[in-house]
Amino acid sequence: MLENVQPQISVIIPTCNGERFIEACLQSLYEHTRNPLEVIIVDNASTDNTLEKIGLIAQEIPNNHQIHIKNVMNTGFAHAVNQGLKAATGDLFLLLNQDSQIKTDWLSPVLAILSDPNSHKIGIVGCQLVDAQGQVSHLGGTVIQPLGEGFHFKLPEDSNDIQFVTGAAMIITRQCYAEVGEFDAVSYTH
Repeated sequence: MLENVQPQISVIIPTCNGERFIEACLQSLYEHTRNPLEVIIVDNASTDNTLEKIGLIAQEIPNNHQIHIKNVMNTGFAHAVNQGLKAATGDLFLLLNQDSQIKTDWLSPVLAILSDPNSHKIGIVGCQLVDAQGQVSHLGGTVIQPLGEGFHFKLPEDSNDIQFVTGAAMIITRQCYAEVGEFDAVSYTH
């Protein structure tokens, strides 16, 4: 549960050849987030101009606090996220894919959930992902047994038994991360 303060948010963005996405991602993040931000970009051996573009954007943003971690080889999504989580100093950790864009007032509903007195058991909050045409691409999912494969929900009425949220855009509390630990970088590599 969060108190009535503006939490610092550590945003972890794994990148790999994201030159065509990262500018829109970062601009939307800075435009639609008023809370103090720490942006941690973990680059998985990009061979395009991703890092140069990130550097240019960083120069344009006042009071910008960015941490850049550059891997010499692509270590995968989970490993990159773990690197970002280890470097994070915020109260909340936002995992954000390089091709995601934040929309207006995205944070208020998340903070309302985490500030609720009954939310002491909530450690992760997922987001609804919407494509460029405004259609929900997914909002969480369930694990199909016996194969253990994930199935993503696209409609709210399908989502009564959400067992996971997407790593493309999710918030993790510092307390949850401390209790649960890192992503499984061996089993979850993409």
